[in-house]
Amino acid sequence: MSGAMDFLQLSRFLNQRVPIIYYKQYLSLFVSDELQQRICTLINDISIYNRYYCKLFLKQYIMVLESDNQEVNEELYQLYCLDSILNSVELSINDFDILSYSFKCNDTLLSVKIQENPKVISGHNTTGLRTWEAAVYLSNYLLQNEHLVQNSSVLELGAGTGLVSISLLKSKVPSSVTITDGSPNLFDNLNASLNLNNLAGNDNLKCHQYLWGHQETEWALPQVDYLVGADITYDSSILEDLLTTILDFFRHGTKAAFIAATVRNESTVIDWENVLTKSFHWKVIDECAMPELLNTNYWYKPGTPEIKIYKISNQVTTNPIGLEQ
Repeated sequence: MSGAMDFLQLSRFLNQRVPIIYYKQYLSLFVSDELQQRICTLINDISIYNRYYCKLFLKQYIMVLESDNQEVNEELYQLYCLDSILNSVELSINDFDILSYSFKCNDTLLSVKIQENPKVISGHNTTGLRTWEAAVYLSNYLLQNEHLVQNSSVLELGAGTGLVSISLLKSKVPSSVTITDGSPNLFDNLNASLNLNNLAGNDNLKCHQYLWGHQETEWALPQVDYLVGADITYDSSILEDLLTTILDFFRHGTKAAFIAATVRNESTVIDWENVLTKSFHWKVIDECAMPELLNTNYWYKPGTPEIKIYKISNQVTTNPIGLEQ
C-alpha cells in the first residue's frame, strides 16, 4: 500500500477487515470533524457483525487523533466506550462475519457482501468459509472483461463462499449462474450471502451439490456455456477428478473454462498444466506476480503468491487422463 488514502479506500479496507496495522499510518489523514463523523457511521454499521475489529480500529484511531492534538468527535468516543464494543472479544470459531467486496462493472461500482469465517479452516479442515484471493481476482477479471461471459450460462465449480457466482449474478452480465460445491455444509452459508445481496430466489440462479468426476448423480449434468473456478487446483490429488469433470461438461457443449489459481506450490502448478496439456488446448490469459502491488478495490496481503487465470478450450481427447503414476 503506497500513496495517500481517501475515505472510500479506507471504507473498503474496513469492510474487508484489513488488519489495522497495514493502514494505521494513514489515519492522520482523517482528522476533520466531518471525516470523523463519517467514520463513526461506518464503524457503527460494521459493529453489527464484528465489534472486536471495531474496538481495535477505534482504539488506534483515537490514539492517532490525540497524538496529533486533534479534538476527538464526541460521538466517535462514545461509540468506543460502549460496553458492547469496549468489552468485546475476538470472534470465535462459531462466529461469522460479513465482509464486503467492491468491483467495477459497466463503469459502476458493484458491492458484494459475503458471510464468512476464516477460523473454521483450522477448526474443521474446511476452506470454503473464507474468500480466497483467486476468487476476488477472477471476479474482478470477469467483470472487467464482461464480453467473455455476456448473455451466457455460467457454472462455478467449487464455489466456496460463492463470491465469483454472486458477483456475476449481481452484475447481470451472464444470463444465468449455477453455483456448485462438493460440500453440502457450505450451502447454508451460501444462502445467507445470497440473502445479503437480495439474490435469494433469483430466477437466473441454481445451486447444487456436485462431486467432481461423479457421473452417477441424481443431478443431471446441465448444458452451460462456461465454467469458472477459483483456487480449485490447490492439491495434485484432486486434479484427475477435476479434469474428468471439465471433460464431462465439454461433452455437454461447454465452450470454455476460466480457472484462477494462486501459485502456492510450484509442483502442483506443473501437475495442473501437464494434466491440461494432455486433454485440452489452454493458455494463461492473465497473471499477476505480486498482487499486493495492484491498484484495485481489494487489498491483497503482502506476500500473496502469484495468481494466474487459465482459459481452457478445444478438447483434444475424449479420454480423461489423470496424473501419471
